[in-house]
Amino acid sequence: MIPVVPIPTLETERLHLRPFTLDDDVAVFAVASDPEVARFVRFEAHRDLAETRAFLELVQRHYRRGDPFAWAIALREDGRLIGSCGFVSQAPERRSAEIGYWLGKPYWGQGYAVEAARALVRYGFEQMGLQHVEAKCFLENRGGQRVIEKLGMKLEGTDRSERIKGAYPELRLHGITRQEWSVGRTSPPRVDADKRGWE
Repeated sequence: MIPVVPIPTLETERLHLRPFTLDDDVAVFAVASDPEVARFVRFEAHRDLAETRAFLELVQRHYRRGDPFAWAIALREDGRLIGSCGFVSQAPERRSAEIGYWLGKPYWGQGYAVEAARALVRYGFEQMGLQHVEAKCFLENRGGQRVIEKLGMKLEGTDRSERIKGAYPELRLHGITRQEWSVGRTSPPRVDADKRGWE
């Protein structure tokens, strides 16, 4: 994995991205049990706390390997847990990793997903030494598509090879290189008032 180091806490303007603990089970279940939240992600909506605890135990195993698989997304103002983000897969031979993220429905349309994902991309390039960061998106996920576009990622193709919830959906594959990201950071930010969807 890239790299084997303690999982840090990341701060953004409004968010606190911190490692999960096993004590987060009730807060995670409150958002991950919503079928709308699970619609465009790899996991099924959590049916009970046992499923949530199994997820948190999986995350802890990744942490012990130094793998930034998932962070809890919490609001800085009150510490409320609103979702998760992280590096869901890595390809060390290509110095590449895929980011993923999800939010509780009450927090859609407020720019939190973009804010969290930007922190992940920055961490990947600056701390993990990645050369490429990618994200996959279901074709029907318009909100997810807008998040990816705001990250400056380009469409690189489609992927039908991944089995998700018993099917092989067509996923749009987007990516950004370290060089593209560096150039984008020096460009004026794009003003976008469109806050529909779950970004």
